[in-house]
Amino acid sequence: MADRLHCVLTAATSPSFFIALTTVRGALPSSSFIYRNNPIREFVMQRTFSHATGLSLLQTWNRQIRRNLSRESRPRPRSRLQAAVGYQSRGPVVDQLTEVDHLVIVILYHQHSAGNRAIRLAGFTGSKVRWGVQWGGPLGSKFDKDFSLPPMPGAKGKQVDLDQSELVELGIRLHRQLQNHQRGQRRSSRRMRLPNLWAAFEPSVAADVSGDGPELDTMCRRTGKAPAELLDEYSHNHLGSTLLPLNWVSHRWQSFVAVYADLARFPKRQVIRIRRFATDLQGYRGASEFDFYHSRFGRRKAKSLRRQRRSSIALCAA
Repeated sequence: MADRLHCVLTAATSPSFFIALTTVRGALPSSSFIYRNNPIREFVMQRTFSHATGLSLLQTWNRQIRRNLSRESRPRPRSRLQAAVGYQSRGPVVDQLTEVDHLVIVILYHQHSAGNRAIRLAGFTGSKVRWGVQWGGPLGSKFDKDFSLPPMPGAKGKQVDLDQSELVELGIRLHRQLQNHQRGQRRSSRRMRLPNLWAAFEPSVAADVSGDGPELDTMCRRTGKAPAELLDEYSHNHLGSTLLPLNWVSHRWQSFVAVYADLARFPKRQVIRIRRFATDLQGYRGASEFDFYHSRFGRRKAKSLRRQRRSSIALCAA
């Protein structure tokens, strides 16, 4: 009995668990899990569910990405370069609002360099700075993966961890949408859409805040309203704080309690046209600066990546 349980626990923590667990679990007698709240039973059931999901995602990755790697071996002309953008929320979302440091913007695109092809899947978050919000860059990078490598349980480095099912599923969806645009089934956008941002103030402080900036001046000319009137119209309460459009009050950055990203009109997935990744994935937008090109994760040599890809694909095929 003890030997059987030891085998289960060993398999549950091994990378090949998602392949063999169903067989191992079926071979165990039902008496191994007599008690309804048996912690070993709960542990095995939880791992069964997570790895069954991982196996399904891995099969989808095989059908969609692995089979297309040979077709995408040639670099695309610059006029056809594209990138897919999505996001993950890793914190509470209330009324379609989440703090910028809880929002991870995920970007996926094909890379060709030094005879090596890769599918970059990178995630970046935001942070408050003196001019508003800084998206991405080395300090804001959360991960930088190569999605042409098969996701595997517990994977590290450039390989995606299959246990992070939400990230794997998002990568698959972004890759599928990128393929649809590259085949001409959908039109891509010329510029990336970023979420609208709101600055949160204490109510007593918000009463003394005055608006400024070119975005507010443009809105005043368009509506014929005074700045104070527009601020009063757009201000609203959220979790005890008063929210104002960040583009209008970024000069009061030292008084912010928090900065919220508005997900109501932020597309879950979008595809943008690219001329040069190094320049088009960096820039300014209102009170935001973004850099979705540079990350804090060092780039490994092409030779090392090719070795990891060959071994991973061989393991996956087996």
